[in-house]
Amino acid sequence: MNFTLQRLFLSTASFAVVAVLHCPNTLGEEYLNGIKWQRPEVVQPGENCGDPPADAIVLFGGKDLSSWKTVTNGRSRMAPWSAAREW
Repeated sequence: MNFTLQRLFLSTASFAVVAVLHCPNTLGEEYLNGIKWQRPEVVQPGENCGDPPADAIVLFGGKDLSSWKTVTNGRSRMAPWSAAREW
């Protein structure tokens, strides 16, 4: 091994040793940030494969946009676009 490769190897190895000694997370310790996360609710799947979850709000089922609403200046109205295939 020539001198340049030896220096590269030693510098890389020394960097790795310093990183392991100074960063406790690299040793597999658990990081605790103080935030208590709530456990998410269990989602009930649809009845058939490919159906949306039971508690989902389906905005577009492939046929119409009746569930879509748009709000402008506090007034709600139907979506101004069409679901028709135009291509």
